[in-house]
Amino acid sequence: MSRASRRFPSYGRWKKNYYLRRRFHPPDHNKKGPDFTPEEDKEVLSHHLTDTELAQKLHRSVGSVQIRRSRLKNKKCIIVF
Repeated sequence: MSRASRRFPSYGRWKKNYYLRRRFHPPDHNKKGPDFTPEEDKEVLSHHLTDTELAQKLHRSVGSVQIRRSRLKNKKCIIVF
């Protein structure tokens, strides 16, 4: 028996009910932003600006710019501009 369950007998019931309620409300970190346009892809691959400047220009995070560049390079796809 854990210390929390000894101090708060209803803790286990609360924890169970909490997870039962949350299963219908997935966390917000699974939300995905708008897709990159071909023009944005071209700017991401061009390397004319730093990642910080490019992120501010595109109104996206630096991480999303870096991840997009990595995925475009790893995909080795032909992008028609």
